[in-house]
Amino acid sequence: MATLHSCKKEEAEKANLFQTTTTAARDNDEMMVLGNQLQNPYSVTNMLIAYQNLRAGNPAFPPMEITTTHHYLKFSPADTVEFDKLVADTTIEFYDHPLDYEIANNNHFYREPYIDPSIPFTHQYCVVPINQRNLPSYSNIVLAELYLPNEHGDDPNIEALVDEALRITNNLDSNGLRQARSRDKYNPEGIIQAYDNIAIRHIPLQYVEVRARRWFETRTAITDASGYFKISEQFKRDVNYSIKWERNEFEIRNNQFGQAYFNGPKTKDKWILDIGGAGSEDRSVKYAAIHRAAARYYYGDIGGLKRIGNSWRLIFAYWHMEEGTGKNYSNSVQPLPNIKLWGVRSYDNYFYDINELIATTFHELGHSSHIKRMGGLLTFATVSRQIQESWADAIEWYLTELEYAQLNKPGSAENYQTWDLSDNKTRYTPMFIDLADNINQSKQNSATLTFPPDRCPEGGSFDGQNCFIASAPTGTNAFHNEQYFLNTPLTGGACPYPNSISTSQGCRVFEISQYAIPFIYNNGWYYSSVGDLNYPPDEVSFYDLPRIEDKVIPYAFDMESLKAKLKEHKPSYVSDKRIDILMDFYGNVND
Repeated sequence: MATLHSCKKEEAEKANLFQTTTTAARDNDEMMVLGNQLQNPYSVTNMLIAYQNLRAGNPAFPPMEITTTHHYLKFSPADTVEFDKLVADTTIEFYDHPLDYEIANNNHFYREPYIDPSIPFTHQYCVVPINQRNLPSYSNIVLAELYLPNEHGDDPNIEALVDEALRITNNLDSNGLRQARSRDKYNPEGIIQAYDNIAIRHIPLQYVEVRARRWFETRTAITDASGYFKISEQFKRDVNYSIKWERNEFEIRNNQFGQAYFNGPKTKDKWILDIGGAGSEDRSVKYAAIHRAAARYYYGDIGGLKRIGNSWRLIFAYWHMEEGTGKNYSNSVQPLPNIKLWGVRSYDNYFYDINELIATTFHELGHSSHIKRMGGLLTFATVSRQIQESWADAIEWYLTELEYAQLNKPGSAENYQTWDLSDNKTRYTPMFIDLADNINQSKQNSATLTFPPDRCPEGGSFDGQNCFIASAPTGTNAFHNEQYFLNTPLTGGACPYPNSISTSQGCRVFEISQYAIPFIYNNGWYYSSVGDLNYPPDEVSFYDLPRIEDKVIPYAFDMESLKAKLKEHKPSYVSDKRIDILMDFYGNVND
């Protein structure tokens, strides 16, 4: 596995790559089409013939021990359970198509045409060393015994042997011969980007595993923050590039069981890939969007949130059709996917935009993380649905905003400030977003607000913004606690405000209403005025979502336990009453 590169020379090389002509991904969801089966130059039989030919033409050609080094295998799982366990083995590079065929049309996936349509998976092909340990025991056929010499060095005898094996199997055309005789070796490299509808450009894809295959040998590298990859091994001949949308921690599927791929060109050139474009409905740009969200959650910047970890491998199933948005099946018994995502909106039959699919993926990942925080599905199931979905909404909002802020497009997350009682989404609420933001949407909103006639039902006079109660007498300072408005006494202990009461805390002036939020301004006593009653009375701010995740979420099962934990870990200026008023609003609309 190649590592990421950052030295100055390679940075300059990457800059040059961006000047290379790009190859746009085709908006084509058809199955790969295979051509003729090729004669296998790397079979032990053909390698022995090539060696004998070289010895016959040059008796001084050095002796070589040509024996089986690898097996070319075809796995035929008996059922979906076997299939899923097979492809979950990330130590083996599996392909859904045979490796010894011409590729006539290089599309997203391949399926053996003779397999019954009711079977949701296809055969898997791979190459493994003969001493491979812990090889899956499922039904497999050895398609060929291979001799794979090390072609990455400078041994002219190995080069001559491979040339002859290619020649006798009709796999060495004039271009291949020219490549073989060239002393110029190269590291397969390139840049992988995908279109984003908010940035309105192609953006680099990080953490993508890119494969470079030459016949039966596959090498991989991971893209860096520039979308750049470079295979550490050098080649002399062209390679087949591809992306298999998976990492050790997660995989992306085409529908329920088909692995998601992007099959690239066969070339010696650099692979400069731009996936999708404005208005693209290609599956690959959807896979790229899911990858962006999953890769950020597992490896990238998540703003202090906790990672899901690798206690189970998440499987995303993407359906290029209309049914819903997303659904989390928790850490379900595989081979069923953990998370399903759909590409088409049910209300207008248009494809979801890229940012919408990213946000939905973050939402479902939020559920998976929540399950882990609760210690498993059984405990998670005891959490109220409103808390489950509202926390996932908060994760979606937080990470989508982070994703686009880093693309210089802040404010691109869904606007939850317009949520009100008429939405009828009593489970999907901005309650946790309200704890973190500094906007009271019942008073500040892009929507049209309707205020009640009496903005100060708990007393005071409306001053255009809030409810003015009174000013503290000259020479005293106004303050309040949870129950009373007070002021400091005059020198000598006198309480000058009419009917105020001297106490050990100060001069008690007014009792604070149970439903009012008090504050002090310009040495006066105030209540917060009432806003539009259809919107949350969000007088709470500056909670930290990572801290909520750590200190509150594992212990929040219903509204009462949630409020208790929020009060226990509240910011210094937030009062219990502010928490009660906001959370009771949501508690009253919970189904």
